[in-house]
Amino acid sequence: MAPKRGMRDVVDRTRLGGVETACVLNGALALGNHRLGAVRAGYLADLDILTANPLDDIKIMYGTGATRQAADGTARQVKALKFTIRDGVVYDSQALMKDVQEIVAKAKAAQKGEGQ
Repeated sequence: MAPKRGMRDVVDRTRLGGVETACVLNGALALGNHRLGAVRAGYLADLDILTANPLDDIKIMYGTGATRQAADGTARQVKALKFTIRDGVVYDSQALMKDVQEIVAKAKAAQKGEGQ
């Protein structure tokens, strides 16, 4: 027996369906490629895997996350983008962000060393 869904799940799925149709399916049709725009076997799909609903706050889609105030009043960084799947390869977005930060720090340190 399937679990019962709450009204919020139904509303969120309906809103998401509208976003998917407007942004993804119509875009695929405009490009003339019918193997785009849906997650199905044999179709082409790049996906972002999130831990929160972007319809509630689009800023959670940022790779760096979004600053939010916790219940105790402290600021915390919410990072909802967990994985990106591109051409069938799964990337850990947070690990990639860390790698990029390290590369930038090394480049800045090398640039600073050259300037002396």
